[in-house]
Amino acid sequence: MPIQDEHWCERMINGDLSINETKRLKEWKFNEENFYVEPPPDEDEMDEGIEITEEDDKCLNLQKLFLFHNKPLSKEENEYPLAYAMVTHKSVIQTMTMVSSVYQPQNAYCIVVDDKSSDDFLKKIQMLADCFPNIFVLNVGTIEWCKFGVVRAVFTCLKHLTEKNHNWRYLQYLSGVDLPLKTNLEMVRIFKQLNGTINADVLPFERYRVRLLKGSIKPPLTLWKSSLSALISREAADVMVKSDKVKNLLNYLQYTWCSDESLWATIAGNPEVCKEEKLKEITSKTFYNLYKHPITRTGKQLARCYGKFVKESCVFGVDDMPNLIRRPELVAHKMYMDFEPAAYFCLWKKVRERALDWREQKTFNAQVYSQLPSVRIARGDPEEQIQYFFDDICHLSISG
Repeated sequence: MPIQDEHWCERMINGDLSINETKRLKEWKFNEENFYVEPPPDEDEMDEGIEITEEDDKCLNLQKLFLFHNKPLSKEENEYPLAYAMVTHKSVIQTMTMVSSVYQPQNAYCIVVDDKSSDDFLKKIQMLADCFPNIFVLNVGTIEWCKFGVVRAVFTCLKHLTEKNHNWRYLQYLSGVDLPLKTNLEMVRIFKQLNGTINADVLPFERYRVRLLKGSIKPPLTLWKSSLSALISREAADVMVKSDKVKNLLNYLQYTWCSDESLWATIAGNPEVCKEEKLKEITSKTFYNLYKHPITRTGKQLARCYGKFVKESCVFGVDDMPNLIRRPELVAHKMYMDFEPAAYFCLWKKVRERALDWREQKTFNAQVYSQLPSVRIARGDPEEQIQYFFDDICHLSISG
């Protein structure tokens, strides 16, 4: 790092960097050529870098470089395993860093690699499956932005994870440019407060998204728009992969634009799927405005972005850290290793340190998340009494 000070990250998240320090941190570049990387900011012993190889010691090298946990950090986490579905196509180092940041041996992970990725990229990502029995790497064809291949990839992961002999409780979708804002234990406690409900945003479906269809063909379910980022309970996942209605929906979505943005809310927002299977419907539709800001990830809805915008999402940088570290969402979307990577490693560092601080983790209280609209509506609370919003500075405001 360009700043020889072990407290640089602390000062970054507190907004205490000098003008010169900020400039130097913004200009610092991360080197991942030839699979050698500059050391993470707090790892002095890795000055020479570590190579990812295909030799017998590849798993040891992976664990040493990316600091994968080799045992659960608490009994509570071990008894409430989670699952993750991910789609990736570039940057081996960023993908592995992201996976390691959410990795625990009791969890389950499914990674879909885009068919357009190089053979070398696929080979390197496959090393994760070779080294960790709870990581599954799949290749399900070409994945293009706003094309049905995205839905196919994510749903294949969902089906794969439900078929495994694994008792995970909640599934979260991550992209290759996400980084967690919460520790695994914090997520476990938050998911418990969701009480089996699905967490996703819900917006009206725009009719222009339907294309290549004759007017006589009607959708099998009422269509709703949502982000691909969502939290899916195990009970809901088991229903989704077996439901004929969901299968018909997937066939229909092949002919819509950006079909991945019509997946979760359409499934979870329809009583035709939910109520007959005794699932908790995500919304009664008349109050969809309550669901505009899910807790899955932060980035798109922010009014303030001090990094840069790519496809309407903020790519967070150094100046975003004081706000970002305090957000109530679960992950930051987007973080790039080739854009102000000092912010990336600072966030990675602080969340990891928090996970290892058992005193701080012991005091984490997730009860406020039980007041989310979807949870309250599932409990039978009157919708007209529920108010819920985010502000663009910090944070989670819930009343009602």
